[in-house]
Amino acid sequence: MQRSPVSNTAPSFILTTERPELAQRIRATLEHVYPGLAIEQTDDPKSVAGMNASLALVDTDFVSGAALDHLMGTLPEMPAILLVDGLEAIRPLKHLLVSRRSMVTADDLDGMGLIQAVHHLLERQQLHDQLQKAARHIQKLAVRDDLTRLYNHRQFTEMLTNEVKKATRYARPLALLIVSIKNLSEINKARGHTEGDRVLSKASDIIRALVREVDIPTRYGDNEFGIILPETEEAAAMVVARRITEALGAITIESERGPMALTISTGIAALSERVNTRDELLRMAIGALMEAKRNPGSRQCTSHELTQHAQEMVIDRALIERLSQRCEKLSTNTQRAYFQSVMKAIGACERFKLIAAHAERTAFFAKRLAESLGADTDEAQVLYRAGLLHDIGMLAIDEEIFAKSEALSPTERDAIEEHPGLALQIIGDSPMLTRELAAIAHHHERFDGTGYPEGLAGNAIPRSSQILAIAEAWDAMTSVQPFRREPLPLNTALEELTRNAGTQFDPQLVTAFTKLVAGS
Repeated sequence: MQRSPVSNTAPSFILTTERPELAQRIRATLEHVYPGLAIEQTDDPKSVAGMNASLALVDTDFVSGAALDHLMGTLPEMPAILLVDGLEAIRPLKHLLVSRRSMVTADDLDGMGLIQAVHHLLERQQLHDQLQKAARHIQKLAVRDDLTRLYNHRQFTEMLTNEVKKATRYARPLALLIVSIKNLSEINKARGHTEGDRVLSKASDIIRALVREVDIPTRYGDNEFGIILPETEEAAAMVVARRITEALGAITIESERGPMALTISTGIAALSERVNTRDELLRMAIGALMEAKRNPGSRQCTSHELTQHAQEMVIDRALIERLSQRCEKLSTNTQRAYFQSVMKAIGACERFKLIAAHAERTAFFAKRLAESLGADTDEAQVLYRAGLLHDIGMLAIDEEIFAKSEALSPTERDAIEEHPGLALQIIGDSPMLTRELAAIAHHHERFDGTGYPEGLAGNAIPRSSQILAIAEAWDAMTSVQPFRREPLPLNTALEELTRNAGTQFDPQLVTAFTKLVAGS
C-alpha cells in the first residue's frame, strides 16, 4: 500500500552550524522532494529551543560534547538529525539516537541518505502528534462527560472523596447538591433524544454560570447533576439550589401539547456530626433527592428535612443496602466479563503465546507493588489488567524483531517504540478500560523525560504507568531474554533498579519495590 505524503506544505528546517556550504548542499538535495522548503541557519545553539521548525539539523563538528547533549535535551518535541563527518564519529554519539533522532554522514548529504532520514523523521513526528492527540483525548474522556463538558461520574466520586477528606481534616463546612431533571424522559419521547441532549447541554451551561469557581459541577447520572460546594453550610447550599432550580425551571421546550417546562428536583446534604463520611454525605443527598421527587412540580429537600421525615416513617435500610450491594456486584461482573472477552480475542492470536508469560509476570508484580503502596482492590486490578495488555502492540510487529538477540537497527527500534500506540489502536476507545489504557500508553516514559512516546517526566507520568514500568523491567531482568540467556541474580537486578532510580524510574517506587522483593 502506498504511503500518503507527510504534509502538503513544505517543511521548515533549522541548521546549527558555522558552515554555510552545508545549508546549500542540504537545500539542493531536499528541494527534489520538498520544493520551497525553508532552512534557517544559526550559529547560536542556545537559540534553537525557542525557534519553530519541522526539524533541526545539527552540525556536530560545530556543536559537540556537553553543549550537544544540552541542545538535544532542549528539543524534546522537535525531531533532529545529527550531521557527522564520517562513520567513525557515530559511536561516541550513539547515546543520542533515541526517539525522534537520526544521524547522517557528510557523504550522504547529496543523496537519498539525507532524503530518507528527513522523510522518516517527519513521518515519526506525525505519528507522535497523533499519539499525543489520542492520549489527550483518552485523558479527557477519563474525567469529562462528552455532552455537558462537566466532570463525569467517576471523577465526581474521586473529587468528592478528596473534598470530604479536606473538610473533615480542617473542620470546614461542605455541602452537596444532586439536581435532577425529572421530566427528561418525557422530553425525549416528545421531541427526541437530540432535543434531550440539547436540554442537558444548556442546563450544564446554566449550572456552570451560577456556581463559584471553587465549586465543582459534575454530571452525576443520565438526567442528574452533582455539585460539590466547599466552604458551604446547608443553609447557603439551599440558596444555591433555589437559584439553580429557578433558572433551570425557566427552560421551556415546544411540543405538540404546547410549551413544556423543565421539572427540577434537588437533594441537599451537608457534613455534620452525624454525616461525616463521603458515603454518608452522598447517601443523604440522594435520599433527599428521592424525597423531593415524590412531590409534584419543582421542589428541593435537605438532609435535615429527610432526617425529620425518617423519624416519622419506617424505611427498610437493610433492603436498600442489599440491593445496593447487588448492583455494585453486577457492575463488577460486567467489567470482568468484558475483560475476559478481550483477553479471549487477543489470546486467539498465535503470536500472543510469545508474550503471554511475560505479560502474566508483569501483571503480577504490578499488582503486588500497587497493593504494597496502599491501593484498594479496584486500583490493584486496574494494574493487573494493564499488565496483561501492556505489550499487545508487539503482536503487530514482525516477531523476528522482538525475538532478535543482537542489537536492533534504528528502523527496528522505531518499530518497537510504536507498540504502546499500537496497543491503544488494538483495544480501541473502550470506556471499561480507560484507566488501563492510560497506564499502557505511557509505560515506556522515563522519570527524567527521555522516554517515549511523549517524553513525559516526573509526576506528569501517570502513577499507574510508572508502576507498570518497574514491574516490566523487573521481569525483563529476572527472566531469560533473546539477548541474554541467563537471568540476572535478584541482587543484581535490585542494584540495577536502584542505579536507574531518578532517571528511568520514580525513586520512591523503586524503594517500595525493593522492600517488597526483599521482604523488609
